[in-house]
Amino acid sequence: MDKRKRSIPQNEKTLRQIFDFAPDAIITVKEDGRISRANLQTGLMFGYRRNELAGSQVELLIPERFRQRHLLHWRRYYEDPRTRPMGSGLQLFARRKDGSEFPADIMLSPIGGEAHAEVIAIVRDITERKRLEDEKLQLMNLVGRSVAHDLRNPLTAIRSAAYNLREDSATEHLNRMLELIDSNVEAADKIVMNLMDFASEMKPSMGDVDVNSAIQETLRAIVVPRNVKVTMRLGRIPRAKIDRDRLKRVLGNLCANALESMPDGGRLTLSSSAANGLVGITIKDTGMGISKESMKKLMTPFFTSKAKGMGLGLAISKRFIESQGGTISIKSRTGKGTTVEIELPA
Repeated sequence: MDKRKRSIPQNEKTLRQIFDFAPDAIITVKEDGRISRANLQTGLMFGYRRNELAGSQVELLIPERFRQRHLLHWRRYYEDPRTRPMGSGLQLFARRKDGSEFPADIMLSPIGGEAHAEVIAIVRDITERKRLEDEKLQLMNLVGRSVAHDLRNPLTAIRSAAYNLREDSATEHLNRMLELIDSNVEAADKIVMNLMDFASEMKPSMGDVDVNSAIQETLRAIVVPRNVKVTMRLGRIPRAKIDRDRLKRVLGNLCANALESMPDGGRLTLSSSAANGLVGITIKDTGMGISKESMKKLMTPFFTSKAKGMGLGLAISKRFIESQGGTISIKSRTGKGTTVEIELPA
């Protein structure tokens, strides 16, 4: 018994050493968002003296433009506290004492028994990893711009030739073939546009946008099959500061995906809402759904489960929404349909 008692302080000392000398920042946070403990690496990573952080709000370590979103994530986490990454699939940033920022991966885990009185957050600086990813992306962008430019000119020439032949043709069969050429050129042109979007630097033109109006305009521009019923549930929401044209392109792409998933008909529902300083947009379909395997890679550039396309639409949508300080998430069940949720700062 005495031997076991003597081992307890030794075990605590070992745990403190592990806590202090871990290569990642480790922070324990109370339910009200106050920091209770931080290890040595936290001070080195964020530029604070170790004792400076105790009792401070954890928002101190988050860039100001993301704090509203963080509060929402924090509340949601406490509704379902379990070990998981924070903001899964999102690009996260942390803020140093001097105001500079760095990209980070953050893992959360509840501690303190059933009450979950505290959460432990492990923060990893991924600056070097992002640098390598950016170099790879720049190379892909260079290739993408070159390919897109080289493809666009011949596509334009093919479409022009098909148009001229249709004007001169009186043969029904030939007209059908020309229409087939034209529709396929249009599909190829969309691929080229996506490639150019992906290859271009994201510089949105910010404006004060009526999101409900953007949703309605997007829907009017889409050809909806007769066997698909469309429902709109637009709430009373504030205007959002966002690039209107790019938002409509994202919504158009998401609606097109939804319609393609319902070849035998179904229901497409578009809704909007507002809460906690955020504007929400939901696009829901009753289509074929997405397999668990595909869900893992869904927003990865060049991944697609379709016969046509390059798999850039969702990657571009995610990149744009996040560039506006928003989030995009997708839930799906095979045979039941898919729901896409977008949140934007108001």
